[in-house]
Amino acid sequence: MSDIWERNVPLDWLRSFEVFEFRKKLILRHFKIKKGMKVLEAGSGPAHDSIAFAEKGAEVHALDLSENALKLAQKYYGGLGLKVVTTQADLKKISYPNNYFDFVWNAGTLEHFNDSDLEKIFSEMVRVTKKGGTILVLVPNKYYFWYQISIRRAEHSHHHRQYEYERAFSTFEVRNLFRKFKIKEIHSSGDFVYPKPGIISRKISIFDKPLKLVFSILENSSSFSTLKSIVALESATWGKK
Repeated sequence: MSDIWERNVPLDWLRSFEVFEFRKKLILRHFKIKKGMKVLEAGSGPAHDSIAFAEKGAEVHALDLSENALKLAQKYYGGLGLKVVTTQADLKKISYPNNYFDFVWNAGTLEHFNDSDLEKIFSEMVRVTKKGGTILVLVPNKYYFWYQISIRRAEHSHHHRQYEYERAFSTFEVRNLFRKFKIKEIHSSGDFVYPKPGIISRKISIFDKPLKLVFSILENSSSFSTLKSIVALESATWGKK
């Protein structure tokens, strides 16, 4: 896979994507972030999604195979007056000791690996999490109709895709992965719940804003987590080691 972080990507550009704010809101809604807690984003890219943790005083660690992505992370955090510890390593062999982190997570990462590698990565995430610590993953939801249609259209039209391999999961599949590794107190939710016809074509993107407004009550609710895990673009699953 080529390094998608070869170019100098502005932080404001990454923050312009709606999913950035949706992920941040989900994190702040469901998790109590304590000052000094150790957080690992495993497969972080430039770790822009973990800024939410750093802003609350957490000690953020970003781990990725891409040196360019980690340089961007240092640039982003430095520009905001925040700190990040960066480590270049393979997700299948996380270079931290057992039981080191209070919170281990990633978003938009696991879907780029086959089943065998997926289990190795998740096993490593579990290994470096403290007893009683939290593990969170966010992955594309196979039941989000608009995303699936856009992927199929790209495949059939041979459009350039950012990643060589990408798939989606149901929340039930991810929960089964958590159970396999004896994770306790498993919860599910989702972010980006509103239908987005504009993913398919700009010609019908005029419907995006009205749909976003209609679904905002569900998006911002602390209830209906199971429903959101089924209908959202991203399925979020977390539990305790």
